[in-house]
Amino acid sequence: MVVEVEVEQIELPVPETCYQRYKARKLAKAKIAADRHLMLASDHIFKTLMALSIPSIISMGLNAVYNVVDSIFLGNSSAEDLAAASLFMVIEFGVFTSLNVSLGAGASAVISPALGKGDFLTANKALTYFFTLLIIVNAAIPAIFIPYLDPLLDFLGATSVTKARAKQYALIMSAFPIGYGLTASMGPLLRVENKASLSMWRQVISSALNVIFDPILIFGFDLGTQGAAISTVASQLIVGVYMLWFYLFPEKSGATVKLAWNEAYGKGNMDWRMIGKMSVLGLGNLFSGMGRRIAGLLFNRTFKTMLDGSLVEVYQAIMGAMTQLSSLIGMPSAGIALGFIPLVGYNIGRNRYDRVQKALVYSFLSMLVIGGSLVILVEILARPISRAFGSDGDFLDLAPKYLRIGLCGVWLSAGTSLLMGYFQVRHNIIVSMIMGLLQPVLSIIYASILPYTSLGVAGAFWTPTAAFVTSFIIALPIMIVVLRQIDKKKHIPSFVIDGESESGENSMKSPEAVEMREARV
Repeated sequence: MVVEVEVEQIELPVPETCYQRYKARKLAKAKIAADRHLMLASDHIFKTLMALSIPSIISMGLNAVYNVVDSIFLGNSSAEDLAAASLFMVIEFGVFTSLNVSLGAGASAVISPALGKGDFLTANKALTYFFTLLIIVNAAIPAIFIPYLDPLLDFLGATSVTKARAKQYALIMSAFPIGYGLTASMGPLLRVENKASLSMWRQVISSALNVIFDPILIFGFDLGTQGAAISTVASQLIVGVYMLWFYLFPEKSGATVKLAWNEAYGKGNMDWRMIGKMSVLGLGNLFSGMGRRIAGLLFNRTFKTMLDGSLVEVYQAIMGAMTQLSSLIGMPSAGIALGFIPLVGYNIGRNRYDRVQKALVYSFLSMLVIGGSLVILVEILARPISRAFGSDGDFLDLAPKYLRIGLCGVWLSAGTSLLMGYFQVRHNIIVSMIMGLLQPVLSIIYASILPYTSLGVAGAFWTPTAAFVTSFIIALPIMIVVLRQIDKKKHIPSFVIDGESESGENSMKSPEAVEMREARV
């Protein structure tokens, strides 16, 4: 007897086609991008500001910690090594870093409002022009600086003891400025895309590699200043390769803004006005960095003319330690200012001035509270901090006093840095430059006057404090005027509502914008 068993038919799912899988991945990435941009447009301001700023604070703080650790390694190698490297840091940070950061800041000031309007074409062209400028600038730096290192170091205040070591450091740093180009300049662009966490990891990995390489090269291979330079260049280039991959392969990396060579350089597409705007919008950052380092140059020359013997190197080493600590104290405020820029730029693009006003107030108060707390901590711990930088008797006698004097005004940078960022994204080049130049120019003026008063050499360490206090007094009424102007604008309707402008034109016609709207649904 045959028994028929009814077998349940199980329908197997039809395998997805390659196209379907590709489309699903693309929509998933578009949804992530949409969520990032909706956060800029609608999330609570303080929450969004912290989400953008905290990764920036961590990354910049770690970078500052690395710079301090680098100085500690050099100081423990010898006071002469620390003084020698500190001499060229005037150029390293004042020109190489500041120049590349200014390129990134100029590009982000164009990209951020464009994303707020949904204008992906402008954003993509700006990114393409940025990479072109980056290549040109970093190819020119070695040709300009390497042939003139000897007279440059003499001008910077090198002595017979420090010049040879400073030249070893300077030669390596001048030969590979592209490391700064591929790391420092990318931070503003990543934050504009609301990828602050990626910007953080960029800096974390670079700083970690530096800390690993430093003791091996400085002490293990006994390379001194050469070891510090090789460590810095190598770690930046390693991270820089990833930054290149991120923008060269946006489909895999998830970049929102993409390189668009045909749109940027195709026949009749070249936008010289955009290139010019990008080049000058970041000048406030450039002049700010350069101005601070010019003041440092004046300090070193002052020490060389007013002091005798080994005290020159001791005072130069103290100034180098103070510079690194100043960066460390200022990094949280700088991180908040960097988180402030993409948030404000995006909402200016949407005419959401109510959110712009809140972002400015929250940023200003946060910077004052955090910066002031760190200054108090350094004032209390100045002596043990000094011991970390060196064990020389003269250094330990003088450093605590001068570090307390030179660092007590750093927290007052909040006003000028926020105003510079605000006027950058408003494309107000002149006022942005003035805000960037205010504190450095005051530093140069005070550095030319205070050491030659009754203060003597101590006047060099009073200079940054005097400049920070004066610039804050000038910036505060400007901040009040800006807030009043924003208050008048905050009732204007949003320029972009669900992808359409008030004029009725669809401002988000790009494929990226379409995918973002599909992802929201």
